[in-house]
Amino acid sequence: MKKEILIAAAAIALAACGTSKKTETSASKATVPASVKTKAVSKARKHTAEYIQQRIAAIYRCYDNPQYDETGTRLMAPRANLDSIYCSTRYKALMKDALDLEDEDDILLDYDHWTNSQDDTDFTCKTVTISNLTDSTAIAKVNEENIGSSYAVILALRFERNDWFVDDFITEEDGGSEKEYFKRYIEQKRAQ
Repeated sequence: MKKEILIAAAAIALAACGTSKKTETSASKATVPASVKTKAVSKARKHTAEYIQQRIAAIYRCYDNPQYDETGTRLMAPRANLDSIYCSTRYKALMKDALDLEDEDDILLDYDHWTNSQDDTDFTCKTVTISNLTDSTAIAKVNEENIGSSYAVILALRFERNDWFVDDFITEEDGGSEKEYFKRYIEQKRAQ
């Protein structure tokens, strides 16, 4: 009887030592470093509306606690800094192409596209909605208030470099796309 139990135990042990796919998969899961698991969770978390809203709030944080010059005009953060940090690679490339063609008679961007204004005094903003969320794109509607007027800026977002970046600025009232504006400007300049 003891001999039969030993043989059965040995057979079970040998079967457990086999190289079936199931065993390999289980072993592989057990040896995945914690850092890899954390990245997977982090990426999944980044694809939520809540995370995107936090990302937009971080972008606009530079407009909090404003500084004013001696005339009372609000000092704004340099737009170029925000663009270089928070815009997508392809948006920045298109904007650079357009700016490279800009001559002294043209002013391609004479406003802050983050606030959709030239001046601001009491600027405030709040992300209202995140829509059309996919693995690589999303739309953020940012309600803004400035100089007593309320309006919205639509940010087309693109997931790249492991985070969300602004890929286009769209005005709510007319649906104007800044990327389309750059493209038309480039075509016009190259046609001259």
